[in-house]
Amino acid sequence: MRVVIITGSAGLIGAETVRFFAGKGFKVIGIDNNMRKYFFGEEASTEWSRKNLEETVPQYSHIGADIRDAEQINNIFSEIGKQVDVVITTCGTLDHDLARIWEDYYHGDFMVDDKELFKKGINRLGNIFIPNECYGKILEEKMQPILEEIYKKNKKWSTKELIWEFGKHLEKEKNKEESIIYWAWKKMLL
Repeated sequence: MRVVIITGSAGLIGAETVRFFAGKGFKVIGIDNNMRKYFFGEEASTEWSRKNLEETVPQYSHIGADIRDAEQINNIFSEIGKQVDVVITTCGTLDHDLARIWEDYYHGDFMVDDKELFKKGINRLGNIFIPNECYGKILEEKMQPILEEIYKKNKKWSTKELIWEFGKHLEKEKNKEESIIYWAWKKMLL
């Protein structure tokens, strides 16, 4: 049986993705730690969705892990990585995965004045604070040489190939093991 890991599996997009792949005959492993409840309060909890998936999708199993916790994710992939055919992330994005390898993001607060943060050169994703130098500029500086190099190899890439190529280029990075992209390449996932 083919295996798919879906992060953010109890959210709206994640839960529908679980049902889709289960309907195609996949064993589905969901990773979700209900951060919506933490961010937005009890009324935003996805606990009901997780329970519904566990009750109605026989080939679904749930792991309550935080994808930002490299040790947890490494342990999961160490245990089941060779069995996995596809990884789909519905709760984080690849650009931020790369940016966090090269610069730090900071835990902030939802109850802040965005105008004041902006004046200080800080952007906000929920309660995550991202200084300007930790996203746009660093991505351009680090990604452009990689893109130029891989463009010389091939002019057309599938999404999987492109992600793997970036993962391979992360091999020399100090924080590589904190990257979903790195592990997708290392374990040949997607």
